[in-house]
Amino acid sequence: MRCQYVIQPEDTFENIAMQFYNNPCLAEKLRQYNGFYSSDFIIIGQPIVIPACATLHATTGAADRLPAGMQPPHGLEKLLGIFGNIYEYVDDKGCFDESAWCADMLTAVQVPFSVALSWDYTRRVRSVRCHKKIAGSIKDAFHAVKREGFEGEIVTLGDFYNFRSKRTCGKLSTHCWGIAFDLNPEVNIPGTKGCISDKLVQLLQEFGFTWGGHLKGAYKDPMHFQFCTGY
Repeated sequence: MRCQYVIQPEDTFENIAMQFYNNPCLAEKLRQYNGFYSSDFIIIGQPIVIPACATLHATTGAADRLPAGMQPPHGLEKLLGIFGNIYEYVDDKGCFDESAWCADMLTAVQVPFSVALSWDYTRRVRSVRCHKKIAGSIKDAFHAVKREGFEGEIVTLGDFYNFRSKRTCGKLSTHCWGIAFDLNPEVNIPGTKGCISDKLVQLLQEFGFTWGGHLKGAYKDPMHFQFCTGY
């Protein structure tokens, strides 16, 4: 089961969890999954995602090629704890201090082959911007892509770091933390099967990246890879 629900007057995450899972104890995980920083911050009329119960219960498994102790976080709380509380960079007027966030959290990583940008085919890049803590994983993953002969499958790069919401709902995208990237957006259209080989997906998963193509229906996102689960 995965569906969208629009928050109603008098709703709390406890009664929403009771309604869909018959278990109010899943309220906290549901809140984190939908990117709500506080249970007090709930907006009538805002759509949220109701994932499968197994998704909320999921824990991150070991990835064979990850550095010791470096595992993808599961849920918003662990994401904030490892990659930074992005909400602390928003002032009382709702303005995001992007310069400070980028200086504190992001770095440039050189990749071993040049790739065209999806929004400007005339520009090819060999440097991407990501979170400092996964710079090694990004570098190692793209070197493995070249070493294993999958370089030709990556024709264009979409977002790496980008401060924006998710396409399917109002919560912040994992691109905001610089822990996600999009491959070949032109053919890997959200809601479709896309065009990416199983072997390339499996290789990137070995470095801790979860593939958006495993999602169902309109939430399916075959271009998208992120270094976290449960969000």
